[in-house]
Formats: sequence, structure tokens, C-alpha cells
Amino acid sequence: ATGIMVNNTNTGNAARSTLRLNSDDKELRLNAWGSGASGNYVSIGTVTVTDLLFQTQNNDRMIISSTGEVGIGTTSPSALLDVFQTTSDADPAINITDRSGAGTDIGFHYQNYGGAGDVVITNAGNVGIGTTNPVADLDITGSAASHQPNIKLTETAGDVSTTRMQIMSYGT
Repeated sequence: ATGIMVNNTNTGNAARSTLRLNSDDKELRLNAWGSGASGNYVSIGTVTVTDLLFQTQNNDRMIISSTGEVGIGTTSPSALLDVFQTTSDADPAINITDRSGAGTDIGFHYQNYGGAGDVVITNAGNVGIGTTNPVADLDITGSAASHQPNIKLTETAGDVSTTRMQIMSYGT
């Protein structure tokens, strides 16, 4: 076999092999760490404030920006994970499949320091908002007076928004 091999026979904290690619002020590193203070792992990354771009067939496919945002289908991610489908076909941009056959539910969880909210889609097709165990096709659960369940359907045309239907829960 032919190729490039970087071998380090040191042990402990010095057990690291590094392949560096440099161009101007940009540097890409491929590290293989052995046992020691750094543990056992392989890393790939940049050293300076540089994005890390992944390509297939000479097309940009994914980027990790220098600030840590990941873009799939975009080289300018505007969130921690930004998925952008560049074609207009009907395939979903994100496809989640349970191949175990266990019928596992799909859950989306958002949490911040001010509170939490859950959205769950069960293997039976029930959707739960504010509950992790929906018992109906759409199950919306509020947990406090300020988060009482309600539904609002709004139509927006230009700068004008019109409420078409609103169902609200008041008190007990």
C-alpha cells in the first residue's frame, strides 16, 4: 500500500501524531492521540479562525464555521445547526427513521433558562405539545396559568394578519 504515515512511538502525554496542511495563515490538523492526559481519540480541525468545509464531487456539502455553527446544504449557517435543502424535490430535508422495529417515538425538546416545551410525535402518529405522552391525534397540554393550552389560526396577507379561529382555555 502507498500513502503517508505519521508515526509517533512516544507514550503517555507525548503520544500524539499530527499531520498538518498549511497554506498562508490557514492550517488543517489531523491528530491521533494515544493514552495520557488527552485520552484516546482522533481529531480533525483548524488552528486559526477558519471554517472547516466538507465537499463531495467538488460541491460544498457541510461546513463547521469558525464560531461552531454547522451548516448542511449551506455554507453560511445562521444557527447552531442550519439545514437547508437546495432542491425543490419532495424529499424531506431531515429524515428520522427507527430501524430497530421497536416503534420508538420521535421527540423534540427545547429548553432555556426560562422554561421548557416539548413536541413529541409518537409511533402511533399522535402529536403532543407540552406533553411527552399524547393520547389524541393532537394533544396540547399547558402546565401553568401563563401556559394554558390554546390554539390560534392566523392568516397573513402582506402586512395584515387576521385571526381566523382561536380556542382558549380560561381557568378551571
